[in-house]
Amino acid sequence: MDFNQGKEENEGTVSVDEGLKVYENNCLSCQGAEGAGGHNGSNLQGIGMDREQIIEQVKNRSGGMPGFEGTLTEEEIEAVTEYLLSLEEEGG
Repeated sequence: MDFNQGKEENEGTVSVDEGLKVYENNCLSCQGAEGAGGHNGSNLQGIGMDREQIIEQVKNRSGGMPGFEGTLTEEEIEAVTEYLLSLEEEGG
């Protein structure tokens, strides 16, 4: 799914840096620094999920993780997804 389809080139795009801010404000306390786990959260580095799977996980609760749909905006969910995908690309 292309979130930028039909939009001008830089309009509506999110960055990894924006995603890091969302992560730090909403996920860090459980998932640990750089998604390394701990604090009752799992290790998110190299989780092997694609974009749609991550978005689904962020929006809807799973296990002990709360769902963030209605708490985070769609842009914030896209941004934190970009951040989590960057962890996968960097190998953790």
